[in-house]
Amino acid sequence: NFCLSFTSVMMTTSSLFLILVSFMVVEIDILHASGGGGYAGPFVYGPVSTSNTAVFGSPGLSICYRVEPKNNVNTLVCCEAKGFDSSQREQWTNIGCGYSSITGCVDWGNILSLPDVKCKGNPTGTMYSWSH
Repeated sequence: NFCLSFTSVMMTTSSLFLILVSFMVVEIDILHASGGGGYAGPFVYGPVSTSNTAVFGSPGLSICYRVEPKNNVNTLVCCEAKGFDSSQREQWTNIGCGYSSITGCVDWGNILSLPDVKCKGNPTGTMYSWSH
């Protein structure tokens, strides 16, 4: 009887620990969004900036990007973000243009991949940071 009770307590403790760890991982993920930085070339989409953190997709998932130009020359920045279509093919989606902040969401789906952004400036280039 003691062995049975001890095993039940261990299983309950293990389950609680897994739930707690899962909650902590989700909480950390929400608090520490990832992204990167890049250069928006003048009139031409600059080099692709790749996140250092992958997204574990699920059916129907969309992810949102936020780009903030480091703009001290009044440059209009337009950006595209990587997502995936319903056939799980990579696609680039225009997430908008702005002088101070650009936010947009793209379809992601059931894909494990690193998010990417590329931007262009008008009339000059500028640096930017971004998150997802």
